[in-house]
Amino acid sequence: MHIKIILPGLDDEFKEVIELLQEKEWFDDNGYTLILPEQNEFTPENLEDLTILKELFRKEEFSPPFFEKSKRVISLEVEKINELLKRFTPLQESWGFRIFDTYNLKLTKYGPGGSYNYDTGELLIRVNESGTFDENISHTILHEIIHMGIQENIVNEHNLTHQEKERLVDQLFELLFIDMYPSYIKQDIRDTSIDNFVTKETLLILPESIKRFKVGD
Repeated sequence: MHIKIILPGLDDEFKEVIELLQEKEWFDDNGYTLILPEQNEFTPENLEDLTILKELFRKEEFSPPFFEKSKRVISLEVEKINELLKRFTPLQESWGFRIFDTYNLKLTKYGPGGSYNYDTGELLIRVNESGTFDENISHTILHEIIHMGIQENIVNEHNLTHQEKERLVDQLFELLFIDMYPSYIKQDIRDTSIDNFVTKETLLILPESIKRFKVGD
């Protein structure tokens, strides 16, 4: 398994912006800050004529050279992460943590920071205006890979809430990678009741442990 870096094309970036605008209410409700094009035309209420919007996007926003610096920065981190991905193998063998042979990592100027597509194994990582990243990019990449690994067998199977899911991912990151990334900061989630069910002792029987957590919820 490995991560492959992909630079976005015009169609990719425009599609990402439109999807963010369509889902903006959900992001707002869940406390995410979205980076979107600065032009006033890019609003959820102005999505009827995408042809005009796309032309504006092409002229005012899209810049392929912008991502070259980002690729150089992230390539070094990806080399390190590729060596760490094998830590997921025991989880796959024990309870079906989902692993993709290739994780396509696409860069973007837009969105909340990091996101994933569970169906394709695609990661989407936001680049800031300087062409670098706002936080430790390795944290974000591994965080999103964990999301994809637990989506089916745990999150969907046990109907976890958004907050429970995010706390679970943070706990798993800490158990699997804190030796390599001691500066990892967990999200500010008040309900930490899931923590007692995500430990070194339950790591290889995690679906069973989360089932006990939900039964007692």
